[in-house]
Amino acid sequence: MRPLAVISTAFLTLSTSFHASGSEEDIFNLSLNDLMKVKVSSASLSQEQVVNAPATLRVISRQEIQERGYQTLTDALQDSISFDHAWASESPDFNRIGVRGVFGNNKLIILQDGFRITPATGDVIALAENFPLYLVQQIEILFGPASALYGADAMTAVINLITTSDTEPQSEFSVVGGETDYGRAHILANWKNERFKLRLGAHKHQQSLNDIVSANPESFPLTDLINFNGDVIVPAQQRAAPNLQNRSHSLDIMLNLGEAWTVGYTERAFQYSTALALPQFVDYGQEPLWESTLATSYLKFTRQLSDTWSTEIQITDNLYELSPQTSFANIFVGFEKSYKYAKGTKQDWRQIFKASLGENNILTFGYSYEDLESIPLTADLPTPYQTGLPPSAQQLFFPNTNNEIAIPIFHINWHNTSLFSQLQSEINEQLTTTLGVRYEDSSTYGSTLIPRIGLVYRQSEKTSLKLSYGEAFLAPSPQNRFRFFGSFEFQRNDDLYQSFFFQIPNPNLKPEKMKTLEIGWTHLLSDSLLFQSDLFFNRLDDIIQPAITDTAIDDFISGGTIATTQINENLGKLESFGIDFTLNYQTELSSGSQLKSWINFSYVDGDRQANEQETELPFTSNEKLRLGLTWRKNDWVVSPVIRWQGRSTLSELGDGLDKSASAFTVADLYLERINLFNNFHVSLKINNLFDEKYGVPGEGSSTVFTEVPQLPRWLQLGFRYQID
Repeated sequence: MRPLAVISTAFLTLSTSFHASGSEEDIFNLSLNDLMKVKVSSASLSQEQVVNAPATLRVISRQEIQERGYQTLTDALQDSISFDHAWASESPDFNRIGVRGVFGNNKLIILQDGFRITPATGDVIALAENFPLYLVQQIEILFGPASALYGADAMTAVINLITTSDTEPQSEFSVVGGETDYGRAHILANWKNERFKLRLGAHKHQQSLNDIVSANPESFPLTDLINFNGDVIVPAQQRAAPNLQNRSHSLDIMLNLGEAWTVGYTERAFQYSTALALPQFVDYGQEPLWESTLATSYLKFTRQLSDTWSTEIQITDNLYELSPQTSFANIFVGFEKSYKYAKGTKQDWRQIFKASLGENNILTFGYSYEDLESIPLTADLPTPYQTGLPPSAQQLFFPNTNNEIAIPIFHINWHNTSLFSQLQSEINEQLTTTLGVRYEDSSTYGSTLIPRIGLVYRQSEKTSLKLSYGEAFLAPSPQNRFRFFGSFEFQRNDDLYQSFFFQIPNPNLKPEKMKTLEIGWTHLLSDSLLFQSDLFFNRLDDIIQPAITDTAIDDFISGGTIATTQINENLGKLESFGIDFTLNYQTELSSGSQLKSWINFSYVDGDRQANEQETELPFTSNEKLRLGLTWRKNDWVVSPVIRWQGRSTLSELGDGLDKSASAFTVADLYLERINLFNNFHVSLKINNLFDEKYGVPGEGSSTVFTEVPQLPRWLQLGFRYQID
């Protein structure tokens, strides 16, 4: 028996034992008309009402974050339109994210107050508990290509986590605990006087996924571990049980000196097990893990040059690093623990100018220079990478070569220079146009010109129509350009070491390119009912994917010979089209309570073509439905949500072509008692409320789950205290 009744009873007892001493800061009374007028900046780098933004942009307010119990960015995204979200499904993504039929965590970028906090080198990262929301005041999701403003990688979406607002958040700390050995804590502190404002935030979390194993014993039989040669490496009776853990932490510091200067630092790390795979192909006993760190330092200076001109200078330093302890212990490395390492840095100088040209035109233009350096993801290493030594001095050798063939470790540098400009013009009281263009020149992939066009027609105060066209490019990441792995099996009579397969680098990859056309409609049907809908069409060209070379490049590694070689190439193209709609309903009930409900529905279809094959959109469900409700009376908040997801396709390649994951329905419930006493709040979240047994689409290969099993019902009990 799971202790649902026990924890629920404890929660109710706590909630009725004290008289509320007041209400939390009242953020729960925004009307639907107010939500249409929320100010955003992500669509044009200028403050404007969301209904006037020249692109499809959805806002998740602080009000919604608190009412629905969102703790992380992925909590919010899995309830949003357009997103395919597969939890704990893949390395190195952990949570695989797709947007409108285009999957890939590296095809979207995440900003914090306009500063990029995901890897500037385009490396794939985990999106999970390492992106907490405790200090976020508003999430702005800009759909579609945005490279004209944000450069490389702004392909499927730009997610801007806004942490500042007119009403500064209170200092607070919280503790959350629950089943699955879940533990989470955060602290947020604010200090200010007439000269400065200082904010300090930090969080830490841990969780076990072992309940997945106990709830699905038929999926985790401990059989003999047998390598490709048929040798038993670990007998079944000696095998260790799975121990699937993940952990995260983050740190945030921001200092405002007057209105002109902002200095900040943000760091986030995530660690998780790479052993969530079919049990006959992984050695749980070696507890392999993936651990990455992201860090961004930033400085911003703003100055009003005149009544109509202003400028902003941004300087950032961005770091992505994969821990040297990152490892695998699967059949591909002979069940021997094998290590990985990667590192990428970027220093960026950007200046933006804004000018008001008369009453009806705003011109935004600027330039940027980026200097980038990377040690791309290494081949499988027999021992951890030594960060104190340069790549050329690592002295790491391929197994089975008697320390005669060193493992190549690549080290690259490049730079990007760009110019960008955007003109927003108010033609009349109803019609606004946006024209933008970006020119970018890279020392690796050459020059690119990226246009952007937007049109907004305000038919009335209650109705807005939008038409937009944009293009984007995804720069080939170091990980894709220098993807490198394989092994040697034995030494031949001619003293060459024999390999049957190697993936080898292709530094000449071109960017992937995307074009998107969108039509949007927002209409306030009544004071209680808001409707939003978007039609979209995407075309993605030059998709990077692996392909076997026609002739083996057998002498790529000196001292060895390779029977089959594979490289990444620009081979594929994809087309997707669909519709999203959102319906929000909000009313005051006769009992004095407030009721809000919402529906998010997404439909997407299309195909992917490569190597004369046409397949369904990979890792995508054609239909997704999210239903949510929030009921509030006095200081009680109750928020259930139901997610239905149709059948999902798997990989676009190889074994995954004819596989799919089944449709599923899952529900969560969030309860909160605000101001239980003296700014002390208590919450209960029940994940997978009805204990549904379901799975999300896996990678598609023969060594992993077709449907990755998910956690059974699990509970979280939280305590939060705000300091006046």
